[in-house]
Amino acid sequence: MVRLKKVDVLSCAKLSAVSGGVIGLFLGVLYSLGGAIYDLATNSLNLGTVLALGALVGMPVILAVLGFLKGALLAALYNYTTKWVDGLDLDLEEITPVQVN
Repeated sequence: MVRLKKVDVLSCAKLSAVSGGVIGLFLGVLYSLGGAIYDLATNSLNLGTVLALGALVGMPVILAVLGFLKGALLAALYNYTTKWVDGLDLDLEEITPVQVN
């Protein structure tokens, strides 16, 4: 049993930013796909088309920035609260690497 006493704020923030960007890209594609289907159904291009294309760039960027801030805040909060609480107990298993001849 090991205890996690401190989390590196920058590494946690970067990991959250990457995961937020990936989720934002997925949501941007879904939003753009919905806008394309609507435009095909109405046989016209309008402001929704521009917004749908903007979502392909905007959503990953916005969610990455928010993810970075969330990860930094949560890591800093965890590090601050471990002064009063013992930290997170983890049960880790050591794995020996297999050598291939």
